[in-house]
Amino acid sequence: MIANSAAAPANEYSLPATLTKVSIIGTIVARNTINFAAYMGLIGTATALLMDWSPSISENDVAYNKLTDVANGNVPPNWKCDPEKYCELLKKAHQKYKGAGSIENHHEWSIYSGGPESGYTIPLDKAYHAMITQEIRNRLPYPGSLHRGDWVKIWRELDEVYGEFPLCPIGTPCN
Repeated sequence: MIANSAAAPANEYSLPATLTKVSIIGTIVARNTINFAAYMGLIGTATALLMDWSPSISENDVAYNKLTDVANGNVPPNWKCDPEKYCELLKKAHQKYKGAGSIENHHEWSIYSGGPESGYTIPLDKAYHAMITQEIRNRLPYPGSLHRGDWVKIWRELDEVYGEFPLCPIGTPCN
């Protein structure tokens, strides 16, 4: 039984209501894979799956999974809005770039660097969006396709950019 509401009784088979369908399916597949490996006598494989899914998971795979989380709207804490820093950068963006006051949607994992077109976006001031986009292109020079597949580099660069340029939504108050 899957717990979908507070009224559902908790038991050893209940899963937290916060789990998404994707993570539930992933959990079921993972359990069945481990059980199958154990059943077939592949104890080493079952043990490796239980310990860390795979002893050979690469740093590139980890970075890709982080980017995928971002594309699904799961933003790391250091990418969150810092209003003071944002307001200072917004003023600079309005001086340097056109479109102040207009709104554009920004892909947090940019399409330019391999992110999906259907990925999560945040509405930003057009000038501020131009400033962030330029910084990403400075760090991941054109064409962005040169970097696709090097998920570690893309993750590190985006993590640094969003650490320096807070992602604050339209309407964030500035003094």
